[in-house]
Order: sequence, then structure tokens, then C-alpha cells
Amino acid sequence: MKSMGPGPGSDQAVPGGYGPASTTYLVTGGAGFIGSHLTDRLIANGDRVIVLDDLSGGSRGNLDRHAIASGRVRFVHGSVLDAELVDRCTQEADVCVHLAAALGVQRIVDNPLETLLANVRGADIVMEAAHRHRRIARKRLHAGRQSRHHHRTVLQRRRFAAEQRLRHGPSALRGAGARGRGPDHLWRR
Repeated sequence: MKSMGPGPGSDQAVPGGYGPASTTYLVTGGAGFIGSHLTDRLIANGDRVIVLDDLSGGSRGNLDRHAIASGRVRFVHGSVLDAELVDRCTQEADVCVHLAAALGVQRIVDNPLETLLANVRGADIVMEAAHRHRRIARKRLHAGRQSRHHHRTVLQRRRFAAEQRLRHGPSALRGAGARGRGPDHLWRR
């Protein structure tokens, strides 16, 4: 018989903490800038986090020491190219968030093929493990890096315009400065 309140044997999470109902996340690249902020947010929500990082672009100092000491965050030093390690970490997690990538302009310029292969193969290994252990929470995969945020494709601009027309009517994109030219003026430099 399960107990009625939060605590051992309960299905409820302990407010402000973690319990049986909390979710365990695997965050690859979790010691980097974006990954460490995501980790902070997840533990603030009462979840547990496994951080897998090789520290090539991040730092263990980015992670909350108290969360590591309390067991809410477990740091695993390793690469997403190590299929066995990724598989073990994914098996322990409920959800997998892939943020690890070889980064840095100089590194990419010096070794473009090696960097590309590392990023593609790393993503492939993580996705295979997530699929094998059924850790893909949605049908969409969201992973990204800071370097891509300033570019919008024609398809993205058209989708934005269509969404705005559906929400606000056909004149939604026609402001005083737009003069009916459509959404492309929003992204011109």
C-alpha cells in the first residue's frame, strides 16, 4: 500500500525537492553555457539531471555544487562519441536533451571534417540510444547552438507570415513601415 503524502513510496514529488514523481533528464553538453542553465532550471523544477560532458567547451564549475552534493545532479565525464557510455546514461534517464557539440570557430576552421563528423556521429549515437530506450518525449527533436540564431530561412519567414495571418487576419503584417510589402522586410539588413 502506498503512503498518502509525499515521501518514500509516494507517487507525489516533494515540493521544492525531488521524489518518485520527478523526471530524470540526461543533458549532453550540460556543463556548457546553455546546458548548465537548462540543468539549473530542471533542478529548480524538482527534477534530477545526469550531465554528460567532455568539458571541451564547458566547465564543471558551471554546475551547481549543492545539487551535485545532494544527488540531484550527477556529472559524468565523457564524450557523446562513446556509444556504451551514452547508452548507460540514457537507460537511467526518462528524457534525453542533446546539446553537446564540438564548437569554436578556430576548431572548425582548423579541422572542418573532423568537427563535422564528431557533431553528426555524436548526435547519431545519442538519438539511437534515446530511440532504443524510448526516451524521445516528442516527435520533434530540439537541439541547437548559439551560432545559428541570427539566420532565418525563406521557409521560416513564410511560416511566420502564415501564422500571423491566421492569428490576426490578412492585414497583420501591414504596419506603417511595411506598406503591405509582406514579411520579408522584417529580416532585411
